Amino acid sequence: MSQQIYRFIKFLEQKEGRTPPPESIIKYGNIEEITEPVQLAAVKRNGILIELILERGIEPSPEVQLAAVKRFGGAIKYILEKEIEPSEPVQLAAVKRYSFLIKDILEKGIKPSPEVQLAAVKQWGNAIEYILKHKIVPSPEVQLTAVKQFGGAIRFFSIYNIEPYQGVKKEAYGSLMRDYGYIPNIFKKYFK
Repeated sequence: MSQQIYRFIKFLEQKEGRTPPPESIIKYGNIEEITEPVQLAAVKRNGILIELILERGIEPSPEVQLAAVKRFGGAIKYILEKEIEPSEPVQLAAVKRYSFLIKDILEKGIKPSPEVQLAAVKQWGNAIEYILKHKIVPSPEVQLTAVKQFGGAIRFFSIYNIEPYQGVKKEAYGSLMRDYGYIPNIFKKYFK
């Protein structure tokens, strides 16, 4: 849709007392028309529209970021690409939808809170690898949750030379026994 068609649709809709859809305003409207309520309405319908908002040179408010990420977790990637540090609620919403997004958060040099770390490892025990790789010592709860989710995550503590808290190895052992009925050879060295 070109700028002229947008203007024509806007003219017709205003004549009938309606406003253009927020998606159209974001794509084709003037910067002044892309107010926070318009941004919010647009991302609540389609979270990926945050990319267009950012491309138009607008830094969305934390509320708009959160609405976009709740709708589409991957929207955090667009926020991070523009060197905007998302708030903790935005990070939390992203990793609750797609736990592997913690990797993108960490790669931008952002240290996620223990709550964000916990949300990531609850769904994907291997997320602990990325946390440890960035020299972050996770809380005992995060460590335990990671190895409960996947006992094999115990290997990452050894790889990154971080001593797990007391009880983490025992929990990993129990988790592997639950999952496999035995300790696979590749993990035995972590329990000596």
